[in-house]
Amino acid sequence: MSKRAPVPVSPFGSQDYELLCDNLVTLREAHIRSRHARPMRVGDLCTLTQDGEVYELVVTDFTDRGGEGWSVRCRIIEALRR
Repeated sequence: MSKRAPVPVSPFGSQDYELLCDNLVTLREAHIRSRHARPMRVGDLCTLTQDGEVYELVVTDFTDRGGEGWSVRCRIIEALRR
C-alpha cells in the first residue's frame, strides 16, 4: 500500500486564503481569495505586513466566483513603518 502525500499546510490554517500582493507598493492594492473561508465584505479592514512595512487595507470590491469561492480587492488606506 502506497503512502499518501502530505497535505500542504496553509499559512492561514484551514481557512485556505490566497493573498496576491506582488504589486502592493506600486498599485496600492492586494487581492485575497478563498474557496472555503467565510467571505470578506466591502468595507472590511485587514492588516498586512511586507518588507518591514505595515499596511492597513480596506475591501473595495467583492466577486462571487461560484464553485471556485470568492475574491476581494483591497486598497491601501495607510502604510506604517515597523
